[in-house]
Amino acid sequence: MNPVYVKADYRLYEFFKVQGAQIVNNPEDFIGTNGAYLYSGENKTRKTNFLQGHVLVIAPHQGMVDSETWLKCRSKCLNNKSVAKPLKAKAIWIAGKIKCAKCGYALVSKVYRCKTKSNNRYYLCSNKYSAGGCDFHSLDADVADAIVLKAAEKSRPIGTAFLAVCLICQKRG
Repeated sequence: MNPVYVKADYRLYEFFKVQGAQIVNNPEDFIGTNGAYLYSGENKTRKTNFLQGHVLVIAPHQGMVDSETWLKCRSKCLNNKSVAKPLKAKAIWIAGKIKCAKCGYALVSKVYRCKTKSNNRYYLCSNKYSAGGCDFHSLDADVADAIVLKAAEKSRPIGTAFLAVCLICQKRG
């Protein structure tokens, strides 16, 4: 979180000092009027998590956000956990045609590798893994594929097979 909009006062100075940032200005310069710049310096790590080696400088412009509010937001950001990387559809023949019955997002294929028996394929809701916004568990991909294939062989529209897969999802849900 960039301190460019914060009114740089002594609390901000102390925060960056404790975090290990190099501070160019003297503590007396942090009077609560100007903003601040945070430079990467020689350390190329992300500024959001690790501030040691980064350089803090008082900016020539006026700050707009009081340091108490900014520090609360910064502390909250530091405590955030990263969200799992979203799952993408990987070479499944019904990709884009199968949706979650609970939230309508796309179902993605996931293979769980097993040493003692064959690998298990499941369809998982992409909304569950990208935003944590769905409580759908999983759907056996082989069962869903068989339903869609059977419908296609009978020359039914894919929408009918989609409906059958949705009914399975609702029963399992």
